This record gives sequence, C-alpha cells and structure tokens, in this order.
Amino acid sequence: MKRILLCLLVVILLPLSCFSLVSQKIYPVGSPVFEGISDIYLVTGHAMPSSSGPWSAAELLEMINAVPRDDVPAFLQQSYDSIIRELDDSLSIELGHISMQFNASATLELYYHTNTDGQTRTDINSVTEKSFTGVQGWAFDMVHSSPLFQVDFQFDVSDSFYVYLGLPIKSGFHAGSGYTTEVGATHFGSNIPGLKTIGSESSISLDPNWPYRAFASFGGNAWNVQIGRDRLSWGLGKTGNLGISDNLPYYDMLRFTAFSKSFKYSFLISSFPHKVNFYDPYRGSDIRGNVEKDPLQGINLYLAHRVEGRFFKDRFSLSLTEAIMYASADATIDPRIFNPATVFHNFYDPSDANSTLIVEMDFTPVKGLNIYGQFILDDLAIPGGESAGGPASSGYPNAMGYLAGARYAMEAWNGLLTFNLEGAYIDPYTYVRYCMDPENPSSEAYGLDYIVSTRTYVTGTGSEDCLIYDEYFLGYKHGNDCAVANLNVGWKKPDVIAVSANCFFMAHGTHDKWTRWDNIGNHGQEQWDQASVTPTSVHETGNYRYDVSDRNAVCYTMDAGLGGSWHISDNLRVFAQADFICLWNSLNRQGINEQDFQLVMGVKYSL
Repeated sequence: MKRILLCLLVVILLPLSCFSLVSQKIYPVGSPVFEGISDIYLVTGHAMPSSSGPWSAAELLEMINAVPRDDVPAFLQQSYDSIIRELDDSLSIELGHISMQFNASATLELYYHTNTDGQTRTDINSVTEKSFTGVQGWAFDMVHSSPLFQVDFQFDVSDSFYVYLGLPIKSGFHAGSGYTTEVGATHFGSNIPGLKTIGSESSISLDPNWPYRAFASFGGNAWNVQIGRDRLSWGLGKTGNLGISDNLPYYDMLRFTAFSKSFKYSFLISSFPHKVNFYDPYRGSDIRGNVEKDPLQGINLYLAHRVEGRFFKDRFSLSLTEAIMYASADATIDPRIFNPATVFHNFYDPSDANSTLIVEMDFTPVKGLNIYGQFILDDLAIPGGESAGGPASSGYPNAMGYLAGARYAMEAWNGLLTFNLEGAYIDPYTYVRYCMDPENPSSEAYGLDYIVSTRTYVTGTGSEDCLIYDEYFLGYKHGNDCAVANLNVGWKKPDVIAVSANCFFMAHGTHDKWTRWDNIGNHGQEQWDQASVTPTSVHETGNYRYDVSDRNAVCYTMDAGLGGSWHISDNLRVFAQADFICLWNSLNRQGINEQDFQLVMGVKYSL
C-alpha cells in the first residue's frame, strides 16, 4: 500500500520536476544563511540583497552566485563556501526524486529580572497590564521564544515541491487570563511548561496553538509560491520596518515571488481575525467562556505587492510596496483586491479598505558601508480635495513615517566587526484610522487600521479556558507617535561566535494602537505641538481601549544591552542577553520612573 501511495504521489508531482533543479526549501526570517549573504554583499560593495523574507533556496542561490568567490575577502570565504554547500545539499533520506527528513532540537531558556512591581493600567474591560510583565515587557524577543522541544518534518519532491511542519512542545503563549501568570510576573522564569513563572503556583499549560511554521512551497529557478504559516519581514531595519515587521508570532499567508539578479516582484495575501470578533466595549481583547460557541466572523486581509530593482552597477537598490488592509464584518469580498497588478490607492472604498505606500532604498558607496532608508505614506490630504489639520486649520491628520540607518563592516580579529546606527520617526496617527461606524463616530467601535491580531486559545481549569486576541502593529514594532535612535556594535566569526552591544533610546508620545482617528487642529501652535507632533504629551481624540485622562507626558525609554552566542559544536549552542532598561514618565504619566535589569540565558542542542 505504501508503494502504491508513493507511486501516485510521484505521478501527481512529476510535472513539477521540469520546473526547477533548485530546491524550493524556505529559509525563515532571521536565517543565518541570509545574514551571511548580507555580510558578503556589504564587504564586497554591493547593495543589500532582497530583504523581503522568507526566501526560497533558489532565490538565495541567485543572490550568492551573483558575487564571485574571488571578490570575497579571505576571512569570509569559508562562510561563502558553507552557504553554497547548504543551498546545494539535498535532504538526507532519498527515495528516487523524493526526500524526507526529520530534525529535532531541545532548547532551555532561563529568565530573570529585578522589577516585578511595575506600573499597572486597566482597560475598559478590566484587563490589567503591568510594566515588564508579559512578552511585550521584555527586551529579549519573547514573541519568538524557543520551544523546549521541537521536531521539524521536511518533505521534498524533485526540488520543486517542499513541505515543512514544525511541531513544538512549549508553554502556552499565555498561562492564564491575567498578568499574574505572564512571563515576568516573578523574578525567575523559563520556557519549561509549568515553570514560566518560577516561584508562583502555575499549572502546566502546553501551547495548543501550534504549529507556528507550517507551509507548502513550490516553484522554479526564478519563482516561488508559498502557502501556509510563517514569519515575514520586509526591509533592512534593525529596530523594525515601516511596512511589514517580524512582530507577530506568525502570518497566515499566500505569497508569490519572481526574482532575478536585478529584479524581484512579490505579491502577498495575509489573513487575520476581524475585529468584530473581539473589539467592542463588552468583549475587548480577553474573551472567556465556551469558545466552541464563539465562531469567527468577518474577514480581515492584508494584501501587498512589492517591486525591487538594483541599479548603478549593483550599488543601489530601490523598492516600492503598495499595500491595502481590507476588512469586512459580514465577510463580503471585493474581487478587485486580488489583482496583483492593480493600484490599491485608486479603489477608494473607505468603508472597507485602507491603503499605504512604502518606499525603501539602500546604497553602498564603498565596500563595507551601506546607507538605507524607508518612508511610509499612510494618509495625506490631497491639495484641493481634502483639508489637513494644522495650528490654524481643522482637518484629518496626515500620517507618515521615516526610518534611516547606516551599517559599516570591516575585518577585525579574523572576524567581522559591524557598526549599525538607525533612527525612526513616526507621526502620531500613522497606522490608525477612522471609526468603522461612520453614523456614530464617537462610539467605541474599532478603526480600519494596521493593527492586527492573533487568536490564542488559552487552556486552564474550568472557567479559566478562554480566547485572547493579542494585537500587534503590522508595520513598525514600536508603532505610532515615536522617535527612536539605536546604536549596535557587533563582532562575529560566522558559525562560531557572535557578540554585540546595543543602546536603544525612544521618546514615545501618548498615542498608541487604540488612538481614535479624528479631526485635529485649529487651536493654535502650542496645542498643535502637544497633540499632533511626535512625540505628543496630550491625547485629545480619545482612545478605544483605555482611559487616557492621566496621560500627560512623553515616555522616554533607554535600553543598554549585551548579547552573545557560541557554537560549541555543530549541534550545541549557548546564548545569553542582558539588558538594563530605564523608563521615564512610564505609561506617559508625569514623574513615574521605573527601571529593570533583565537577563536571559539559554542552550540549544540540535539533532
């Protein structure tokens, strides 16, 4: 019977074998292979490779083959060779043109921080949050924390059809419905189920929301289609990207890419829960009860097409991304949104759609130095047709964002020494939009914005079972109304050791994910500067989720951090990260200052 099924699979997929002689394996965001290619591009004087990840092996091979080995400095040639081998190697267990592979890993992460008595705030649904508690309160990337155990299944047919499924055993994304069970509620914690908060009475809560990576991929030498669940990131930003950042645990999506040495086109469709499921004054972000009787309603889609080109002898790259957020509470779909060659901005369907435009560039004037920038246009009053707000005029606010940075790399101590300086400035009303109930704009209904959510089932005992909708900015990690500066210095010897020091500073105004989009201005220069210029100290238009009457100051954040990792062997890696964080005017409350020391240590063994 197994042989019959195998033969049928070969017959069905055999036509795909003529598509490509290159594997369609997908390398995720944060892949060491892509990071190694980026280092090679930088030191050889090329503009950065396409940053719209993830990437197929075929695309990464196109990237690395564009740089002759003789152009690569001697200290990086070993890394160059290992990347070529990695991308050329087939899966280990071969049955004709079919390959299957199982990989496993075990990771232990231990967490410690000093401040468990941070400031609290409560939303309109009596859901309480606490500083330095929960995944958003840590400098370490808790959203993508490693599972205790992971088994990866990979299936490949004729280097044209690839399937990946990751099966993790990990703690639940939430251990309960309140902040007292979140990571950071106690001084010590870990990624061991049942020991997320060491020192408190917490039951074992296994994550029932897996997989976080699961997809099928097929394509050819110059194209790829990926459908399923994976992480996404589009851009070179160190602190985040203005269009798509790796903020979410995963994206459910369909993605098409076509690429060559000097050109790439991407079309993306990603789906999220519609806000009608969770966003009103009576339900909020925490739903308790019998989840089997609470089906999903409506649709919320993010669609984007992106064009990337390389110019001036491969030293300059330019990318243009147009995107649209499409939401329909009754699940009505306008088929026009699926046109991969259309102009989303010309739909003008304000009740269901909200579009953005992102421009990115990077330039490598000399070997080792790359300068990059991003610009997002969320909303702009058209002269003659719309009135923009200002000190002496009333109107809806413009909403834009800017990001710029420079990276320099050089050889040092037989490794790569890098310096990265980056800054970002986001307008107060970027990513947020008007109330979805035009007949009652003062209601607590949701806005058609770029705030998306993941739906998490939280196991517990009895009435503690619930659904929690975690919301994230689809764009820049720190969202709207912020000004950011970041300096990172790192040294690494590829595949052996890496260390880095990071200094982060942010001024964040009173606006957040739930700020109401409304008319502003016409109250004089002082009022305009306080309420409409980043960073704000007044929250005038209201908030869908919080009482903001006590927000009266700019919140300043400083994070000084050190991190490193060491590959003891091909299978064993240890890593650590330490951060000292200071908050001035925490939660935008004048005179409320906090600080925390956070330490994460881990060890990973791969089979």
